[in-house]
Amino acid sequence: MLAAFILFGFGVLVYRTGQQAGAGTLRRDSWFAFRSAWATKSDEAWDLSHRVVAPYMRAAGTIGIVGGIALVPFSLGAVAESDIPTAVISIVAGGSLIGVLVVGAFRARQAVQDLPGDD
Repeated sequence: MLAAFILFGFGVLVYRTGQQAGAGTLRRDSWFAFRSAWATKSDEAWDLSHRVVAPYMRAAGTIGIVGGIALVPFSLGAVAESDIPTAVISIVAGGSLIGVLVVGAFRARQAVQDLPGDD
């Protein structure tokens, strides 16, 4: 059950951060944001990188939320007596969440590198 709560909670956190990033309301000094050397280079780079990564964050958050919900019946033993389905769902959902965030990071980095005047 702990895995379901962790996956669900992290999914909500990532999704909500993606919403704020897409809306442009994520402050630059935010403790939970898409922070990197190239994203914090300037205000323009911060805004652009968060606008680009926002849909990926929302997708990753959705994966976490759905994965967390899917784990509940398995965690309670209502569907299977084995821990294998719980492990498989955790690995697939967690890996997919991370994979989507990595793709978003690469897209954001490329967008920032294409800014005029930036190296």
